[in-house]
Amino acid sequence: MSRVRGAAVILAVTLGSLHAPLSVAAQPPAGPIDNPEVARVGGGRQPLLASGYTALVFVRAGQSSSRAGLLTLGRAAQALGPKVKWVAVLSDRFTPEEQREVSADAGAIPVVLDPGDRLYARLNIALHPTVALIDPRRRALFLHPFSKLEFGPFAEAKIRHALGELDDDQLRKALDPDGAASGGDGASARRLVQLGERLLAIKSFRKALEIARRAVALDAKLVTAHVLEGRALLELGEKPAAGRAFSLALALAPSDPAALDGKRRAGQ
Repeated sequence: MSRVRGAAVILAVTLGSLHAPLSVAAQPPAGPIDNPEVARVGGGRQPLLASGYTALVFVRAGQSSSRAGLLTLGRAAQALGPKVKWVAVLSDRFTPEEQREVSADAGAIPVVLDPGDRLYARLNIALHPTVALIDPRRRALFLHPFSKLEFGPFAEAKIRHALGELDDDQLRKALDPDGAASGGDGASARRLVQLGERLLAIKSFRKALEIARRAVALDAKLVTAHVLEGRALLELGEKPAAGRAFSLALALAPSDPAALDGKRRAGQ
C-alpha cells in the first residue's frame, strides 16, 4: 500500500483506548462516493455499494490487526443483519494468494479489490482496518479506525447511531461505558496525541501536524501535544517552527526529555 495520503479525525478517535467526545469530530470526505462495479475475490464482479447503507472495511493482507478486525466486525455484521451491507476492500496490489487469505479471514463478508487504491485515496483512509459507513445517498458518514479495545462493538454502536437506533447520549454510553472519556477537552487532546503519534510512525507527517495542532487547540497545557507538533515539524524540515513548539513544551515542563531532545535536534 502506498504511504498514507490523508487521515480524517473521526467521530471518535480510539487507538487502543476509548473514543473522543463527539464535539471534536471532523467530517469525512464531502460529496457522494462513486459506485463502480468492482472485482470480487473468488471471481465475479459486484457494485461496490448497496442501495441502502454500506459498511466498507479497508483491510491489508498479512496484517494481524486486519485479521482481528474482520473477526470482530463479522460479529457486528451478524448483529446488525440485513440493515447494512458489509464489504471488505483490499488493494489490488496484493497477490492472489494474499487475496484468498483475506477472504478466508473475512468469512461471510465479501472482499473486493480497489484498483490503484483509488477508493482508499478518495476516503482519506489512514489506518487499517478502518470502517467507512456510506449512506443511501452515497455519502460517507464516518470513518472508524482500528482499536484494540472493542473495535467491532464500537463500530456497531456508531452504525446504530447513524441508523437512528441510538441517540447521542446512548452512543456516548456505548463508546464509554465506564465514563473514562468524560475528562473533557484534556482527555480528547490526549487521544488526539495518540493518533498523531501513530501517524508519525507511518510517516504521515502533515496529518500528524494537523492532529497535533488540534490537540493544542483543545488543551494548550498538554506537553505531549506541543512535543508532537515539534516532532512533526522537524520531520517536515521546519526547524524554527519546531523549536518554538518544543519551547512551549519546555515552558510547561522544563525537564521533559522529549522536548529537550527535540529542542536540540531543532538546533536551538
